[in-house]
Amino acid sequence: MSTTRSAPRSTTPLLVTSLAQIRGLASPARQEIVDAVAAMGPVSVAVLARSLGRTPNAFYFHIRKLESLGLLVRRSEGGTRGRPSVLYDVPGRPVTMVYQPGQSRTKVPMGKLVRSMVSTAARNFARGYRPEIAVVRGYERNLWAARSKRWLSPRELREVNKHLRALMSLLNSTSRATARKGQLMELTFVLAPAPVQGARKK
Repeated sequence: MSTTRSAPRSTTPLLVTSLAQIRGLASPARQEIVDAVAAMGPVSVAVLARSLGRTPNAFYFHIRKLESLGLLVRRSEGGTRGRPSVLYDVPGRPVTMVYQPGQSRTKVPMGKLVRSMVSTAARNFARGYRPEIAVVRGYERNLWAARSKRWLSPRELREVNKHLRALMSLLNSTSRATARKGQLMELTFVLAPAPVQGARKK
């Protein structure tokens, strides 16, 4: 990837469509990197690693892989002693998975990617389940897991998707100003048809 001068944060979506990109994001570490850079970027490896509680050395392999897949780009801006500092950013926002159920070869990689998402969410939930971190009541709540299942009419399904889209729109519009005074949060959800045994209830 070429190094360019610092540029404004992109508002053009990054569409994840290729099999290689889907397979690359099946790694929990790479998912976390892309998500954090999308929220914080442009950002240095040191700041990124510190925000995720990792060491910079643990990230370089994944960052190089994400660059090669077109999921991260390098940017430069003024550093110390006249040397530009390297920052990383996503090439577009929001980062959007393009579902292709008609292409059977994407089924297994997408399944692995979703399992990775859920696994990461469970791990971060466990990390946040501490009295000095967790807020579990009121409008400042920052820790919540739930599961629900019921029959939905077409109208109700549209309503569910309307609310989910509104949530994703809010989360994908986080500004750098908010990042300076807010809390880095993640939301993971899975909406899927549930298997039904026997005849459907009337």
